[in-house]
Amino acid sequence: MTLERFEPIYRRLASGAWGFLGLCLVGCTEAKNHKPQPPRYTEHLVCSVEGGERLQHMYRLDLSTARAEFVGGFGGRIISLDSNRLLITPSEVLINFVNESVQPSSRFEVRIERGQLSYELVFEEGQKTGQPALTGRCSVLDGEQVRASTQGLLLSLSWREHSEPTVGQS
Repeated sequence: MTLERFEPIYRRLASGAWGFLGLCLVGCTEAKNHKPQPPRYTEHLVCSVEGGERLQHMYRLDLSTARAEFVGGFGGRIISLDSNRLLITPSEVLINFVNESVQPSSRFEVRIERGQLSYELVFEEGQKTGQPALTGRCSVLDGEQVRASTQGLLLSLSWREHSEPTVGQS
């Protein structure tokens, strides 16, 4: 057998391989250049901590992409954090934040009860923050979806390092 007999097959395979490689490169480039849309915050809440400390925290929520922003402090400097997880149920809003600007990084979860707008901020176990939890009440500055009844709605977003967000809705 000679190579000339296989040359037409080889040429087709070679040209097809370049075609597939070209498609892969275009697809890979598009995936790398994909930029997530900036959040469009529609809900704005201010939550005041009850008790001895006079702390206020502001939350901006984008319910369409399930993103949230925290602006506030805990007696020191004011920080701004993006959520790494947002879960909206018919009765409450749960938001997780990680503050990586301090070492070791600190984590906390925010719970806002949708009917009465009661507020609880719970620090991750084992952190030296003084209090394990802060409680208070929230006021809605803008938007009404946080208070609106959403029977059957479960909206969740989890952000994972180096990956696209995953959204679940049922």
